[in-house]
Amino acid sequence: MRIIAIQVDGFGSLRNRQLNTNSPLTVFYGANEAGKSTLMGFVRAVLFGFPTRASRSERYEPLGGGAHGGALTLLDEQGQRIRVERYDAPATGGKRASAGLVKVTLADGTIGGEELLNTLLGGLSADLYRSLFAFGLTELQELRTLQTDELSGYLYSAGLGVSGSAIMEAERKLTAQADGLYRPRGRNQEMNRLLKELEGLELSLRRSRDGAADYDRLQEERRAAEARAAALEGQQEALRAELHRLGLAGKARSGWLRLRQIGRELEGLPARPGFPEQATARLEALEAEMERLEAERGKQQLRLQSLRSDLAAMPIEPELLVNQVELNHWLEQSSTYEEHKRQIEQLQVEIAHQRAQIDRLLANLDVQWDETDVTSFAVTISLREQVRAYKEKFRQCAERELRMQSEQESLQRQVTRGKENVASLEAACRGMDQRGVGTMEGDPVSLLQKLASDYAHWQLLGTQLAHQQEREAEQNQFQLSLEEAAKAGKASTRKLRQRMMMVFLLLALALPVFFGWQGNRMASIGAFLLFACAAVYIWLTGRQSEGKRASRSVIPSITKDNRVEQELQQLERRIQEQIRQFQMQMQQLSYQEAAPTKERDGGSSGQLSIQTLQPYLDVWFREAERSKQQISEQQRKLEKFRDAREALDVLQQQVEQQYIAAEAVEADRLQVQSVWGEWLQELGLGTHLSTDALMETIQVIEQAQEGLRQLYKLASKLDVLVGNVTDFEQTISVLLGLAPTYSDHLFALKRWKEAEQRQVRQLAEQKQIEQLLNEAEEALLLLNQHLSRIQGRMEQLLEEASALDGEQLRKMEREHVARKKLTDEEVVLEASLESLLSRSMLASYMELMESHGEEDLALQAANLQLKLSDTVAQTNELREVVGKLTGQIEKLEQGSEAANQRLQVESIRSTLTEQVNQYAVASFAALLMKKARDVYEKERQPGVLLRASDYFERMTNGAFVAVKAPFGEQRLLAVRANGQTVDTQQLSRGTAEQLYLAMRFALVEEYAGKAILPLVLDDILVNFDEERMESCLRVLAELSTRHQVLLFTCHGHVRDAAARVVPEHLFMQL
Repeated sequence: MRIIAIQVDGFGSLRNRQLNTNSPLTVFYGANEAGKSTLMGFVRAVLFGFPTRASRSERYEPLGGGAHGGALTLLDEQGQRIRVERYDAPATGGKRASAGLVKVTLADGTIGGEELLNTLLGGLSADLYRSLFAFGLTELQELRTLQTDELSGYLYSAGLGVSGSAIMEAERKLTAQADGLYRPRGRNQEMNRLLKELEGLELSLRRSRDGAADYDRLQEERRAAEARAAALEGQQEALRAELHRLGLAGKARSGWLRLRQIGRELEGLPARPGFPEQATARLEALEAEMERLEAERGKQQLRLQSLRSDLAAMPIEPELLVNQVELNHWLEQSSTYEEHKRQIEQLQVEIAHQRAQIDRLLANLDVQWDETDVTSFAVTISLREQVRAYKEKFRQCAERELRMQSEQESLQRQVTRGKENVASLEAACRGMDQRGVGTMEGDPVSLLQKLASDYAHWQLLGTQLAHQQEREAEQNQFQLSLEEAAKAGKASTRKLRQRMMMVFLLLALALPVFFGWQGNRMASIGAFLLFACAAVYIWLTGRQSEGKRASRSVIPSITKDNRVEQELQQLERRIQEQIRQFQMQMQQLSYQEAAPTKERDGGSSGQLSIQTLQPYLDVWFREAERSKQQISEQQRKLEKFRDAREALDVLQQQVEQQYIAAEAVEADRLQVQSVWGEWLQELGLGTHLSTDALMETIQVIEQAQEGLRQLYKLASKLDVLVGNVTDFEQTISVLLGLAPTYSDHLFALKRWKEAEQRQVRQLAEQKQIEQLLNEAEEALLLLNQHLSRIQGRMEQLLEEASALDGEQLRKMEREHVARKKLTDEEVVLEASLESLLSRSMLASYMELMESHGEEDLALQAANLQLKLSDTVAQTNELREVVGKLTGQIEKLEQGSEAANQRLQVESIRSTLTEQVNQYAVASFAALLMKKARDVYEKERQPGVLLRASDYFERMTNGAFVAVKAPFGEQRLLAVRANGQTVDTQQLSRGTAEQLYLAMRFALVEEYAGKAILPLVLDDILVNFDEERMESCLRVLAELSTRHQVLLFTCHGHVRDAAARVVPEHLFMQL
């Protein structure tokens, strides 16, 4: 599959870009920020979707806004075009899909989406495409991109049927099983532990002895020491219990003393079981409430006096409110009254203005009309239509006259130009040479072409003849060199054969003498016969080889082919004949350049040399072409002259027809003008008016009629307003009792309104004061009742507490509160003592604390602690003695355990035998699997690694010859030409990148069974040296025959190297 076109609508900095990439190898060159990485990201996004919005830097959203996305045009293996479009648009349901919406259009019109695109891409995932097909320098430098689960199937353990990790896991389990059984210098392994135990048992058996003389004595001493230790431990328990008792008494003493003090304090406080709770607080609250109520009663009494004095001092005038409703109604109409007065003034001004406008419109009419004439003139739609119809007729007449005039002027100009053109063409044709205008027999150009063809054939035959003569000379020279070489070889062979014969003859004489001197007669005879036969054999074979070489030295003679010379002579005669025919035609057509050349170079013989024919052919071709052009130019001028005369005749006829049509148009115009004048007289208007003037007159009449209507309307409105104002003033004068001469009625109404508002406010205040007076009297009554209730509650509280007054009540409550606090503290102390000393032992502890002071208790505790320390030391000494005696007794008892130890030794040896067998099986199986893995790594590497090794060797120019993947491990090793293996971490940066690039190319070839996809490479050659970069470019050129390659770079040396190594690539400047 190949990308033949890229359409970027909006992607990062790229916008509205069209790129044609229909080439196996395309190199994109551009500076930084030119959009190379953006273009690679665009190819990834269209094929596999936009990244999520969390990765905004890789989404390349358009910087200038607009549509986000574009399209790719693909060409599959069958030559069918496929268009893939992807845009960031809302998906179905209104939500926006992060990957964008894709549309795939096949050549037959079939349209699909992501499923069809996934099928075309062979089910390739986006991560795998990014790792193998579209990657930059960052992805190239990362080995982990080649270690995904999807690629591991191609790289590691191909062809096993099981994964390499499973085999490695089995090998590790076998090794772990063997190590779990035994390991040299190990401690925790089963066999190591059993061996150590066996060694101890054998040592114990060797040291066991039969010695029991002191056994009974040691037993008796141990029992006595144990009895004394037990008695001492009993004393320790009793001492610890007494020490604990004294410690508890010391802790409880402070609480016991406080309890005694509380009892004494309670005896001095009397008990009052029925005393009310919080009596003092309740008493103080009642007293405060009484004080507040007394103050509130005084305030209410003062308020009553103030309200009564205010009510008595308030003046009231009821006569102002007699006509309150009518006057308020007319006051509400005061704004209308003022508006009517303003409207009256405005109407008077408008009426005067309207009258002046009507007079001006009547003055503008063509005739002296009055208002009656204007009113009686009927302006209708039909009148306007008649005016428009006459206007259209006048316009048509004017247009026809204007068109006739312009056509006449145009025809006159064309006739003038035609006459001038005819005169100039006629003058040009008079001096024309008519010799070449006629027809010619034969075409000199075709004759020259035939002559040139034969001349080229003659040159080719001459070249072939020269080459044939050179080959014959070379063959003759070669034959002579062969004969000389044969002679030299024969002489050297003869000399060598003679030397060998001499050597064998000398050996045939010397060795028999040597063996005869040693007394070995048979050996001497055998040596003589052997070397003599060898010398004879050499002499015979030399003669036979000389005869054969003499027979082989005869070289067949070379036959000479004369067909080329014969054909060359025939062609020369034909060319000479064609030259004579062309020269005769030259004389007929008067070629002025060729004839002098012929006379100068031809000599007296009249024939041209074929070897010097080429310059004549060039001259004859130029003359023939020029003559042909001159004849065609003369013919064109004659045809142009005939056409110009015919066109002039046609124009003159058109001029005559235009004059006749203009006269008819003038007659029509005069008739329309006459009818128009008669119609104006019927309307009573002047006949000199045009259609536009009549339309203006009608508009003026309409404006005058409208002005009269407006004038009548304003006059009637003025009468109504004057009547309303008069009624308002008369009514106000009657209600307020104003004099007839009073003019400012509205001012008098407003003064009455102010007095009325004051009176209304005073009445409202009087009503409010009366209401407040009633409320104050009710509040004073309630305060007196509340004071009576508070006094009763205070007397009841004193009676409950059996107190005479408040001071006695407060004293009694203080005593009651103090007694309650002491009682609560007493209860808490008793509970704490019971929890510390227990209820059963509380009486004995009380007696102890009564009889002993704090110092006595501390002294007794110190004595007990000393006794306890001595007893513990004695007990420890006895325990050490018991331990020593027990050890001695156990040593004596070992003689009875020897049989058990021997049984244990035999059992351990049997177990060791079984585990040795298991260890041998596990270690041998692990060793076999390791050997098999080593053989597999050497002999059965996957096809991917074989192809990668080939690519890597070509990229490094033979410095590295192979790439290996250790069995069951996800890592790669590079193999140098000398067989040394190198881990990828030890390679230089450029070499490591070449290895990773070779691996990707091999994986691309492996994946070709599913889909053949283009490669998009972004600046991957920057870390290569010059030689390896050129080698890599050759590999890319070969790979581009199967996979399209799009190479991006910003380095000029990469661009130049691509042009030098792969000249047929497509170059694009970004």
